Amino acid sequence: MCGIVGYYSKHPARHEQALWESARKHQFRGPDETTHYRHEGFSAVFNRLAIVSRHNGSQPLSNENDTVISFANAEIYNHQDLRTQYSAYFYQNDSDCAVIPTLYHCFGEQFVGQLEGMFSIVIYDKQRNEISLIRDPLGIKPLFYSVDEEGDIFFSSEAKGVLPFLPNKNIDCAEILNDPWLRGDVGYDALKYRNVFARVKSVPPGSMVKYNVSTGGIEVVRYYSGTPENMPPLTTPSCFIAEFSRAFEASCRQQLSPSGRTGILLSGGIDSIGVLAALKDDNVVAYTLISPGTEESGDASGAIAAAEQFGVPLHKVYVDSQMTVLPEDWKTLLWASESPYFGAEQIYKACIYSYIKAHTPDVRVVLSGNGSDELFGGYTQSFVFDEEDPWQSVEESLRYLKEKYDLESPGCMNLKAWQELSDYKLFDSAFVSSESLLGNEDYWSFYQKLKRRDLHDYNLHNEDRISSLFSLENRVPFLSNPLITLSESIPDALRATLLLDKTIVRQGLLPAVGESLASRKKVPFFHGESSGFTVGMLYRSLAGNDFALVHEACRATVGGHRFLEPEGMIAQIQSFYEDADLIGMINLSRLINVGLLSQLAKEGPELNGFTFASA
Repeated sequence: MCGIVGYYSKHPARHEQALWESARKHQFRGPDETTHYRHEGFSAVFNRLAIVSRHNGSQPLSNENDTVISFANAEIYNHQDLRTQYSAYFYQNDSDCAVIPTLYHCFGEQFVGQLEGMFSIVIYDKQRNEISLIRDPLGIKPLFYSVDEEGDIFFSSEAKGVLPFLPNKNIDCAEILNDPWLRGDVGYDALKYRNVFARVKSVPPGSMVKYNVSTGGIEVVRYYSGTPENMPPLTTPSCFIAEFSRAFEASCRQQLSPSGRTGILLSGGIDSIGVLAALKDDNVVAYTLISPGTEESGDASGAIAAAEQFGVPLHKVYVDSQMTVLPEDWKTLLWASESPYFGAEQIYKACIYSYIKAHTPDVRVVLSGNGSDELFGGYTQSFVFDEEDPWQSVEESLRYLKEKYDLESPGCMNLKAWQELSDYKLFDSAFVSSESLLGNEDYWSFYQKLKRRDLHDYNLHNEDRISSLFSLENRVPFLSNPLITLSESIPDALRATLLLDKTIVRQGLLPAVGESLASRKKVPFFHGESSGFTVGMLYRSLAGNDFALVHEACRATVGGHRFLEPEGMIAQIQSFYEDADLIGMINLSRLINVGLLSQLAKEGPELNGFTFASA
């Protein structure tokens, strides 16, 4: 986890102050070393968190003749294999990222297909007069950019890192509020990756943004097709399960910290328990959240039992039953998250990361179970309404979601309005699909796209921002290239066998964890069957200081007009609290976050040195 910020301009002097302002404000992403590189109109600063090659890993990196310059917020897990394979090539230092400029020089844009890891990369090619911004296939590592009216480009590891370069620092309110996910809906545009700040774009996952320094032109190229390649022939469920077990264990070992202990976020669910089991004999330490919610759900007892079973030291991070986030802390964490999706889960994660930094400062790398649910059917059980034929229930539910999306799709002749007149199905499915932007794509492909977008905009985004606030790097063993490829290669005929309640994961980990842990029911990590603790925490936090957060959010304007009504917002918060409606409270808090982000964008609060004392 590091931080990159830079620009290219034909008038570089006007942007240097903004460059250093942004770099200083994001020093928490890389507190060990700050370096600067400048050549003609290109200028960039790199804040480094030293993990691989702690004393010999400075950036930028270059090829042998210094025509290719690279900055990378990355962990290249196969860098040693690449060095061995291309042993005659030049490598500037011992860091894992030193392979990047050399392989780019030798193989051009195709080099990225040889990388196994998580990465956001900036390459300045002096000979081609081109800057490339590149992200890993799922967008684990963030990278943002903006191009102004004069054709200057600005880029940063965080979206707010671009704001100092812009004259107007605003959120894109229409972009945010048009997002159906924000209110918990699945409708048209639910697949679109969202940008929070006006004029600031995210480099899409699995893509590269190519900027021509001569013309200021931009081209977005998708290098990752999503089509499985080089997969061994797998035909039976047992073959897929065996391949999952092999690839998962290899991924866990690849992602161990090369220096010092590795932390494991142990929720008590099968995914994090699987990571713990795979690395039980290595230099690891685990952390789990102890709250009324995790005790009720059984996650706390599951985490404790797993740590005892595998003999791994476990730190228990306790939160009080009356936990309340102070308004200033809420705003700081929200600004760190730079997402309206910030909420209870990120608050609890901040408790854990704050504890890690304070009590085990030698731990810099933390592994989590993120991504397993999205890749391997972790949410399918929620679609089951007929236990006698559960997979048929899943298929019918997902087809319904797909048709709902199709009916709302532009070009669908406003069929949704007609369908809403009836309780019966009025239109032929094949016709609706033919008119949709998705065409005849099947329901499972649609669902996978939904979950990938959810994974990118919610899980990976927030995990990066909250962990980096405490100068920690979060790694995700379930999202290695081989496991992504494996998930995409499961044929239709085996989905029911392998993907219902992520059977492939449970069966693949069964020999390592045992029947009791492998069959643990999936629950949200911060609450169980009851959500009273989290509803109370959100209510107390939003209601604190006479609803200070709500009143501040309601001062935000769109087009010169206030867009939130404080009395109505407060009344609705109180109603959700009285009804113990967690989903309603979460969705409404996101609307409050929109207003707060609008205010924070203009202020640019300081994040360096933040401490969170709620745990």
